[in-house]
Amino acid sequence: MFFRITGLARLGGARGAVAVLAAASIGLSCGDDGPTESGGNGDADPDLTAYDVPADGTLGDVLAVASAGDTIRVAAGTHAVDENLRIEPAQAGLRIVGRELARGETRPVLMCTVAGTALRIDNGAEDVVIAGLEMRGTFSTGIEIAAGNVTVEDMWIEGATFYAIVCQAPANGPVRGNVLVDAGVFGVRCTTGAAPLITQNTIVGAGDCGIYIQSASPVVERNAIYDSVTYAIACFGGAPELACNVLFLSGDSNYSLLCTPGPGDVEADPLFCGDGTYRVGEGSPCLPSKACDWVGAVQATCPPPPARMTR
Repeated sequence: MFFRITGLARLGGARGAVAVLAAASIGLSCGDDGPTESGGNGDADPDLTAYDVPADGTLGDVLAVASAGDTIRVAAGTHAVDENLRIEPAQAGLRIVGRELARGETRPVLMCTVAGTALRIDNGAEDVVIAGLEMRGTFSTGIEIAAGNVTVEDMWIEGATFYAIVCQAPANGPVRGNVLVDAGVFGVRCTTGAAPLITQNTIVGAGDCGIYIQSASPVVERNAIYDSVTYAIACFGGAPELACNVLFLSGDSNYSLLCTPGPGDVEADPLFCGDGTYRVGEGSPCLPSKACDWVGAVQATCPPPPARMTR
């Protein structure tokens, strides 16, 4: 059963803002067909809906009925995804959100078993936000962005057969604060005409290039790119702007021949802690400096070693 819950207030009145469910305003009993609204809210927008996965169905189920500006909140735990998910133009402003980083929550896991792209945002589905989720399993591409002003942030995408994230025109929004691990070909691929902001990502173990730019004009800044088989950043046409990236251990070179290192770029070991979190150790070039702020998605340092026992 899908619950459409009305009488939800917008935060700040912005289109597509998260709708907040107050427990005191929802009444349920054993005989109820679904939630009932109680109390009044003069600012409520009946056209905005918040769905919860899995309470309101699978992510695919909920996505099939969600409308423009709605929010889909994915609960903690592991959720099977066995269909290609698609956000269409009529769903502009949709938000799919997982953890709240400020609360120290862990990302919900989408365990994908699909051929092709796990989640695509179609051209015209502008102002979409995808945040705070982990994608694992079997898929060729994690997220494909083909719309303007789409935000993809605080994601962990691991094991894509080809690409973790693809940006194609007219993509121009931020790809920010993501950890992209073991993509088979590219961590981020930018195709002709795309101009996203690719910032504060940690890209590890790409099977070819960490970031691949093909006749595109992204801003690429404050990314930590480690252990790419060929290049950390590959440029083939376009006008990319690079700055404050930390690049290390690329098989051929940290830059392809057509890439120009940007101001603040550093070719040095990021000094990850080695515990799989991609936090960084003392002396890391990812730490804030006079030239650059934090580099990479995980802005935290290694925990102190355990105290030694003394007799």
